[in-house]
Amino acid sequence: MSKNSTIILFGCISFIILSLPFLFTTIFDLNVLSAQMRLRKTQNIEVIKLWGHRDWMYEEVSARLKVKNKGEIVLYGISDDVFNYPYSVVLYEIDGFSFIKAIKNNNNTITYSSCIKIGKNSYLGKRLGLTFYTIQDVIDHYDSIANFFKTFKRYPEYNYFLEDNQETFLFIFNQKSCDVDNILDLFDTPIYDYLKTLPWQNNSCKP
Repeated sequence: MSKNSTIILFGCISFIILSLPFLFTTIFDLNVLSAQMRLRKTQNIEVIKLWGHRDWMYEEVSARLKVKNKGEIVLYGISDDVFNYPYSVVLYEIDGFSFIKAIKNNNNTITYSSCIKIGKNSYLGKRLGLTFYTIQDVIDHYDSIANFFKTFKRYPEYNYFLEDNQETFLFIFNQKSCDVDNILDLFDTPIYDYLKTLPWQNNSCKP
């Protein structure tokens, strides 16, 4: 390889490396922008905070919203990269209720989640009996969703059900969620030790 070719190659590599932060920032900006545009179309809310999932870039934007004359709600996945209403409608919190789910999959792997699904085809969505095509639909049915979860047991009691052929334990807390994926902090709390004692149908699958 000639000296000029080496210089050109080195220059191209340097340009790509230096461009990566700008590229990731642009993608994040586009995701946030798409979420903001959806929220601008939604009435009777105040946006308290927006944030995205942090891996190699920001994505999967979530929002904490104050609903007029009501409480707060935290919605996950309102940016274009993951938005899929009415099938995927995901909550972290509503009206002071936050959640933790322990799920045993078909392959006997146990996972945890701090959000719940109330989309059209989800177990809880079918029980709720409402279909949400937009964020506005969720806001308009704020009271119905909150009242629905008031019928469930509170931590330390659990709610058990089968969702999409998965064994699920749902815990509902009378407290706010963190404005991050608060499952990241789960393993430093007493709840994790409690989860180890859950009465899974297949006892060999405990964490």
